[in-house]
Amino acid sequence: MSRPYDVSAPDNQKSIQRERARCVWSLLCFLAKTLEDLFSMGTPVKHIINTIVPDDTTTRLRGPNPGDRTMVYTLMNQVQSCIVNYEKKLDSSNTGWHCLALPCPTSILHVADTPNIHAAYTSYLLASASGIGKGLQRLGLSQDLEGFHGAKWIAQVMCGDALEANSAAFNVERRLLTQQRERGERLNVVAIRYKCGNHQLCLARKCIVLGVERFWCTLVRLAHLFECSSFRRRFTAQLITLLKKPGIQVSQYPPEMSEWQRRAEWLLKDFQAPAKVQEKLLGQILQFLNGDTRSDTITHWCLTETESGGPCCKSDSEAWNKMVSLLCPFLSRGYAVPLLYRMKHYGPAAAYIRVGCCLHQLLPRILAVDDAGIKEAGNPSSNLCQVVDALLADNRRLKSDQLLNDADFHLLVSNLLDEDKNYAAQNGARRQLVQRELSKHDFHQSSIIIDMLVQRMEPGINFFLKRTGILYDLQYLSHSNPNHEALKDDSKSRFLKVIRGDLGRELLGRYMSFLLHGLTESVTMGLDGSQAQLDLIFEMVIGCVTDLHRRLVAEFLSPPFTLLALADADESSFVTGWQQLHLKYGECACCVDQEFTTPLLQAFPAFENDLSTPVTEDQQKDIQALQEFLSEVCTWSPLSSDAVEILNGQVQWALSRRGHQFVKQGKAAIETSLLARAVKHYNWLADAASKDTMPSKMDGRHPDRTREIMETDAEKRARFNHAATHKIRKLSGWNVFLKQQVQGESLDMGDYTRRVKDASKLWKTMSQDDKEAFEVEANHQEKLRGELAQQPLSAGHAAKAPTALEKAVGHNSCKRLSARRLKLNDEQFDCHSVWDLATCMCDSHGALKAEQIDMTLSDGDVQFKLDETLHQPIMSNQTDDLPEVHDSPCLPFICRTNCHYPRMQQLVKDLTWRLEEHKVKPASLLLFTVEHSNYPVLLGVSMKRPMSHIFVNAALDADQVSLTDARGTLPQFQSSHELMLKLLREHSPNPDSTLAVTVDVWGGSDNAEKEEEQAAPMSSVVATEQRAVQEAPADFMLHGYLGSEPIGLKLVEGFGTLVLPVFVICFQDGKCTSERRREFVKSCRNALGLGPNGPMVFYSQHHLGEDQRRRLNARETESLDIQYASLVVTCFARVPSHPDSSLVPDCQHNKQILPVVKGRGLKGLNQL
Repeated sequence: MSRPYDVSAPDNQKSIQRERARCVWSLLCFLAKTLEDLFSMGTPVKHIINTIVPDDTTTRLRGPNPGDRTMVYTLMNQVQSCIVNYEKKLDSSNTGWHCLALPCPTSILHVADTPNIHAAYTSYLLASASGIGKGLQRLGLSQDLEGFHGAKWIAQVMCGDALEANSAAFNVERRLLTQQRERGERLNVVAIRYKCGNHQLCLARKCIVLGVERFWCTLVRLAHLFECSSFRRRFTAQLITLLKKPGIQVSQYPPEMSEWQRRAEWLLKDFQAPAKVQEKLLGQILQFLNGDTRSDTITHWCLTETESGGPCCKSDSEAWNKMVSLLCPFLSRGYAVPLLYRMKHYGPAAAYIRVGCCLHQLLPRILAVDDAGIKEAGNPSSNLCQVVDALLADNRRLKSDQLLNDADFHLLVSNLLDEDKNYAAQNGARRQLVQRELSKHDFHQSSIIIDMLVQRMEPGINFFLKRTGILYDLQYLSHSNPNHEALKDDSKSRFLKVIRGDLGRELLGRYMSFLLHGLTESVTMGLDGSQAQLDLIFEMVIGCVTDLHRRLVAEFLSPPFTLLALADADESSFVTGWQQLHLKYGECACCVDQEFTTPLLQAFPAFENDLSTPVTEDQQKDIQALQEFLSEVCTWSPLSSDAVEILNGQVQWALSRRGHQFVKQGKAAIETSLLARAVKHYNWLADAASKDTMPSKMDGRHPDRTREIMETDAEKRARFNHAATHKIRKLSGWNVFLKQQVQGESLDMGDYTRRVKDASKLWKTMSQDDKEAFEVEANHQEKLRGELAQQPLSAGHAAKAPTALEKAVGHNSCKRLSARRLKLNDEQFDCHSVWDLATCMCDSHGALKAEQIDMTLSDGDVQFKLDETLHQPIMSNQTDDLPEVHDSPCLPFICRTNCHYPRMQQLVKDLTWRLEEHKVKPASLLLFTVEHSNYPVLLGVSMKRPMSHIFVNAALDADQVSLTDARGTLPQFQSSHELMLKLLREHSPNPDSTLAVTVDVWGGSDNAEKEEEQAAPMSSVVATEQRAVQEAPADFMLHGYLGSEPIGLKLVEGFGTLVLPVFVICFQDGKCTSERRREFVKSCRNALGLGPNGPMVFYSQHHLGEDQRRRLNARETESLDIQYASLVVTCFARVPSHPDSSLVPDCQHNKQILPVVKGRGLKGLNQL
């Protein structure tokens, strides 16, 4: 028999679990109902955009049993939204679309491999390749959801960081989608993936951050030291010990003051702080320490006469205390631990180091203070400890009663102590390393260089963060926001700015402008302008700009981004771009992506008419339909994953308090994460409603309150209820008369009492006619108070001047009425339009509407339903039978079927090996020479997978090298593939000819002698296109077993047009999956001693053409002994599982047999 819900359970912990479970189940039911309502609005669905931002993280959780120890688990968090566009407007207040921010629970990954990651991020996905996610299906949503599959287009938009795990998981989705299309299903579903823009910027920033040896590790070590309370107290003590008398009283500033102020402005400019108060505090420090910040002497030039009439500091003690109360809170708090892949952590850290080293070199000098000068005193009640605690507390300045005179100050310094002995044992070595690096003069220079280079990338990070905020407003507020159309246009324009490369070019322009014009100011302010420093800066800039070009410009030169760029193109531009895409797709299907562009090209035909001929009416409809869909994708697609990064931190804090001993179990963690997402949704809506209806925090904090006291929540509610309900005494003529008597005067209690007595005597002597005027005024004031009581407090966070009615009523009367008026604000808050949205699951009172909480099911039934839905384990899909898809489309400038493609690839690989062999440094000038033609470039960033380089085109003029043309535009970038293709087309257009390229290296090479003159090239690298050997090919077949499955490996020398060994993998069962092939290739490389980037080319049988297969099968092969072959193949295979014991490798022959196999397999390789 079902037991009704009992809130008053005796066990409080169990009660919390039951209440949480009931809320979670109610939320899931309401989510399913809301999704069904979205697709049954009475009008056909036009487009569905399903965006998802997944990311995996780790946190500490407790096992399922009470006695289990805590363990670190891998979690998958995701931020998801569903945008539904309808054929017609739903009502007069709706623009024909709805947006639902789906609260998705955390998924626990017991095995963080590709299938499980894919299953986790698609479990609550609406537009997955397999249909509605399994997690949503368990809630009762059907695959045949009414109105869902009838949409014209359904788009899945995934945004995540640039890690291989995300690419592999999305690749599984692509393969599933291809399988569905081959079956003729889900033809209206497209998918697209973006790499997080902020993550891309952080990766490009690594060229700068890691450009100085040991700078990054010192930065991280110092941040970890600041996490230790004992170090912060020691640091504060050393700072106080270092400080001397700063005051110098003068009647006017010295003439050098203008130069000192310019350097102070330079220190404050572009300073990144975790909070605005830190930036304000630095401004106060630079204003107070107004001397030469280059000098080791800390000076405060104190005017004897200021605008107030007296000196700015009355005594040396006051000057000392001002300096201590400013510097200690700023420096002793340190900074958060920076991470290379985080958006906003590194900027404040680099800014802190720069200011700490440039402001009187305080940071290295503080750490160099001898600990022996600080005597030990373990009395926590001492004056010293109290002052240190006050300096490290939240208040930024010392209070007046904590100011110290000269004697107290010296006593404080002498008694300063850190009694924590564990600090030296745990962090002593780390502190010594930090102190040694900070004491170097080069570190000071490095802090200036790195900070000023990193600052050029901040606008890009802020750009992506701003767009995430716009998407939040659109997703949560929907069309209740009166500016939603402007926000949509802004979101679309920002998206197009990114995919068209305009943002990347803007950042490139900032770096090139700095390189040309920005060094002058830095050198003036203390940067060492030596040739070595300038070379270092140039090397960092070249590495950074080439990586920026690769990630933010070249990344978007291929479909689907070239297709999305046509979203707002005019008719002629759209027709041209659409025809070019159709032409590419007709020549080679791999030239366009299979998951987004290909379905659209198949659905909308090419325009056969000439460009000069106007398009027909049907073609105009197609263009309008395409651009409408593309615009919606541009508007709603996320470009950065900062939303899920923040969610990761929130989930970690909610589940385990970032490693606290009281951590949650798995089920509780999943339920808590889901409720946390709903609370996040509610807080965003409540904040938006508060801006429109509630007064600022300062205006509404203390209604009818006259003094600041600490209150509990219950006391606050009681005080507010009393202020809102107690009867306000009616005004009389005497009140008006008394107000006129004391108006405009500031009186203490004694004077006020005497004035009241005098006014009372005067009031008694007045006639009734004289009093009548005051009574009339009192009645008028009472009427005004009644009108004011019917008006809510002014809404908004900005401080506003009182209205005319408030001025007429008076300040005290307004204060007495504030609680009553605030109730009217509460009523407006409850009636705000955000709570009436069809996609809103909360109301003004909480994250879940009260009427949606299920009060009928028993606690056991609720838990049973959660176990059957939310807590079901993740089931991954089988990927072995999925069709293969090309990992990436053809290059934007050449198709894979082009005759020059294999030649270009060979030249690039040959060049890569030569550059690695000579250890050519970035920013070196490379002079490519082919048949007396020269092509100068600067070497930028290098990639290993795929093997490529990014060059900056250069121009040689006598003894000068320029990067920009005469117009001063941005330099031209090109990859090594583009350059080699250009050389092939210009100097070797015939595929049967041979091209030899000579590369002279001017600049840096680790193999060059330091004494060698820089005027001569340091090394020559020759890249030659080797042709096929005309001798008879030497082939052999290797046999082995993968587990218990037989496999074969055929080695063909000289196969095709390359002399490189080509391995053709032949699986006898015919199942050549990417996982099996990748594992086989890796083991073969290791067995042959070539490493992950050895000169080998691998094919599987289905990659070969018919002619190649015929030629391969026609060759006579020489089989090696099975024992010999097993030494190569069974490096990864479990051969003993096969019943044939002869397949077990003989380890004693490894040293003898492997060289023989290497010699046979790699014959002719040395010719390269």
